Amino acid sequence: MTFPKLTDNQVAVLQAEKSTGIVLNIHRERYLNTSEDEAYRIFETISLAREYIAAVQQLSTDIEFTIYDNKQSLVEFIH
Repeated sequence: MTFPKLTDNQVAVLQAEKSTGIVLNIHRERYLNTSEDEAYRIFETISLAREYIAAVQQLSTDIEFTIYDNKQSLVEFIH
């Protein structure tokens, strides 16, 4: 899984199953590590990432989220 190239304000969100820690792809299915599968969902701002996370949490409480900045540094872990 390759970390995406981000601009200064962009963030990447990685999703995983809470119970197992298994990484999910951008469609919230188990990540298969193929060339067609994407693990990181990119957002233009952290606010948009948090809005997305809040919306997903309304649908499922079984997913945890990790937000990274353009330097691959952990910004926030939401479980």
